[in-house]
This record gives sequence, structure tokens and C-alpha cells, in this order.
Amino acid sequence: MTEDRFKILMSAMRGYTYEAVGRGITQWANTESLLIIIGATLLETSFEKSGVVFYSIINFNVWLSIISELMPKTDEFEKAKEKWGVLSEKLRRLNNTRVLIAHHPVDTDDPVVKPHDLNTTIKAIKSKPLAPEDILAWVEEVIKASNELISFSKYLYTLCKQPEKSS
Repeated sequence: MTEDRFKILMSAMRGYTYEAVGRGITQWANTESLLIIIGATLLETSFEKSGVVFYSIINFNVWLSIISELMPKTDEFEKAKEKWGVLSEKLRRLNNTRVLIAHHPVDTDDPVVKPHDLNTTIKAIKSKPLAPEDILAWVEEVIKASNELISFSKYLYTLCKQPEKSS
């Protein structure tokens, strides 16, 4: 392969990697919006107000914890709390990959996402480079989690809108 053809191929592979990163970050943003809807349901407020609250919190794991704490402490919500626990753990795991994708560069020699050489933290050293196919597999997992969040938000809405039992 000539050097020019190699450069063209590497440029195309970098473009493919950038596209995968863009798809990933976009899908993650859509997933975050579903959490805002869940938060609005639990807070009994508008999506806009819920968005102000959640987007003011910079730590994603805190978002998940807040939703957990907002769940009513009643028997009717026990199943919802269990479902949320499973979903929340899945989202925490997916967020670890999101952080890598969002905060590490695409290597210019080998079109993968990996920590910068100056990042010598243990977490960075232990992380494996993410090729475009790894990123797209992660995007598929995020889409599945988003679909689960949609189902959960509908279930939660139904629970929250039930008339209160008189005591």
C-alpha cells in the first residue's frame, strides 16, 4: 500500500471514530433527558423545572441518587424501587464508558479513543482503548437502557397518578 493510500485510509478511520463518538455523546444526552422526565414525575413539576435542577448538578451519579431518594417510601413503590435499582446500576456502568468517550481524545496514529499520555491516573492506565466498534456497541447498550427508561417512566407515571388511598 502506498503512503498516500495509507494516509487516506487512516483519515477515513479517524472520521469513522469521530462519527462513533458523536453518536455516542448524542445518544447519552437523549438518555439524560429521560432522567429529567423521571425527576419531573417524582417532583410533581414541569420538565423544564426538573431540567433546571438536574442540569445544575454536574455529577451524573448524584442524578441517579436523587431519583432514588425521591422514590416514595410506600409499599406501592417497592417494585418501582427495585426496577430503578437495576436501571440505576446499569446507567452507572454505562456512564463510566461515557466518561472515557467524552473526556479522552481520538489518537491520531491509531484511530481509537484512549487517555492522553499525560493522564497517568490508575483508572486511565487500566482503561483499554475504544475502537469505533467498541463505541458503537456501547451506543447500542445506551439505546437499550434508554428504552428501559422509557418503559420505567411510563410505569412510574402510572404509579404516581394513582389516587391516594384514604386512611
